[in-house]
Amino acid sequence: MNSSKKPEVSIITVTKNRADLLKRAIKSVLSQSFTDFEYIIIDGASTDHTAQVVESFNDRRIVYKKLEEDMSPVTLCVDYGVNLSKGNYLTFLDDDDEYLPQKIEKQYNLLKTLPEEYGCVYCWMDYYDTRTGKMIKEHHPSVRGNIFSESIPINYIYTCCIYFCQNAKLWPRRDCICINFM
Repeated sequence: MNSSKKPEVSIITVTKNRADLLKRAIKSVLSQSFTDFEYIIIDGASTDHTAQVVESFNDRRIVYKKLEEDMSPVTLCVDYGVNLSKGNYLTFLDDDDEYLPQKIEKQYNLLKTLPEEYGCVYCWMDYYDTRTGKMIKEHHPSVRGNIFSESIPINYIYTCCIYFCQNAKLWPRRDCICINFM
């Protein structure tokens, strides 16, 4: 990443020993129509060929950090990635998932048009059978309002929604309003 220019968006993926799945995630990030991002991959002490997979992409936007020891639970790895991030906006991608090509562009553009109190947008996600390519489930979460309230655990938001938010390090409020744009 060119250190003279701060990226607009930071994308974070946490992985461990899932090199073959990670390839698809990386390809989907690098295929985004929105290109002003850094892609932070936190490797939780993998013993497989994860490092070689990441290095094979040879893209300056990728920031790869291999941890020397396991940081469990996974939220510690996520926090590590957030602390490394430099973008004004933050989004996450699981190592076994992929983004549609305009995911970041659409969410970025929507969030930029909303009033300041809107700090997060999210979208639905679909589950596919990797062998047949057929969709097996649509997931349409319906969280709204203050999504960081104690009534909705953050891991629910992280794991069931593909969300896009203002970077909490740069944005001092803990509360934000969230809308579904799909």
